[in-house]
Amino acid sequence: MPVYVDVGRCVACHGCEMACSVSHQGRSGVFVQVVDDLVGVSMICRHCQDAPCIRVCYAGALQQEGTEVVLDETLCTGCGLCQAACPFGLISGGTRPFKCDLCPGLQTPLCVTTCPSGALSDGPFQAVAGHFRALAAQKLARSGVRR
Repeated sequence: MPVYVDVGRCVACHGCEMACSVSHQGRSGVFVQVVDDLVGVSMICRHCQDAPCIRVCYAGALQQEGTEVVLDETLCTGCGLCQAACPFGLISGGTRPFKCDLCPGLQTPLCVTTCPSGALSDGPFQAVAGHFRALAAQKLARSGVRR
């Protein structure tokens, strides 16, 4: 399942970046974009249903497997077309592209388990959206704002 981001909860601690980097030999598939020194947004592969990166990969290195976009680095030619095609700019590069692989072998990606503010979540979209809506409702109730 893709990782979803609740941008209102991100505290720009970069813990998700560090966890990913440590588990992937210094390469990170998640990046924290800080806006106006106030708001942090974790940027992570959206594992698009109709992924442009897959459409441009003539080597077949990118494939859709269920809800995931999977990169087979052994097939990759390093042409960079996937990087150019990603509408979110979330495939990092060099001579070989690298993207979020959702931490295969783990039940929950490390970025999600490491996030201290709960800004990252994985699971079916409807369940995650419901979880984030409940958190927002709790926040509104504590603030005294009526919907």
